[in-house]
Amino acid sequence: MGRRGPKCGISVPTRAVRVPAVPTTVVDTVGAGNAFCGALLATLDQGVEAAACQAVAAAAYMVEQFGLPAHLPEASDYAQRIAFAQRGLTKLDLQRG
Repeated sequence: MGRRGPKCGISVPTRAVRVPAVPTTVVDTVGAGNAFCGALLATLDQGVEAAACQAVAAAAYMVEQFGLPAHLPEASDYAQRIAFAQRGLTKLDLQRG
């Protein structure tokens, strides 16, 4: 969790990804880690890159309110967060020859 919101770095045996913080106003960090991990695990079958972007978007939504949110974010708002994360995603190759 950065000052500007959640950011992420994930690695698997041969590669890693780094995802930037999604711009947000942090109100309360309670539940952000749970949202991050839940989104990451729920979408890991879509690939490490997609899962990392989903996780950052979910955590960014969670920190914007105090306590648990009353409802899920609007689909268009969530899509914008994911798109921002995808644009800033950096792939790192960890293979050693």
